[in-house]
Amino acid sequence: MPQNVFSETPRLLAILAAETGSYSHIDKLANAPNREMALRYLQESLRDYNSLISRGEFDNPKVGDEVKFLHTKHLEDEIEAIKKISNPRELKEVLAFISAKALARTVWLKKEASQTRSESEKEGGE
Repeated sequence: MPQNVFSETPRLLAILAAETGSYSHIDKLANAPNREMALRYLQESLRDYNSLISRGEFDNPKVGDEVKFLHTKHLEDEIEAIKKISNPRELKEVLAFISAKALARTVWLKKEASQTRSESEKEGGE
């Protein structure tokens, strides 16, 4: 499966990282030793994501916006694609790609939230 199809898994991981301030989900997936553990780490991420959205509010307002764009059907397809990877080298490459995209998206989410807060503070101070 071409790597460019992995968009929702990085989005999921970025949402978790940007909202919680923890990169553990991204790091675990990036360092998964095999397919079984990669799927287990995704299961853990989805469980934490479900808890996060059940709260109904987000500390980072950009995360709330990003949640609206997460396509769970595509996420399921990406999980299926990971499940089908039998070559360990290919699996490592795909997981590294997903993790790198997740980190880039996390940086964007944090930067956007920071800019939004700065703009709000400027408006409130004037």
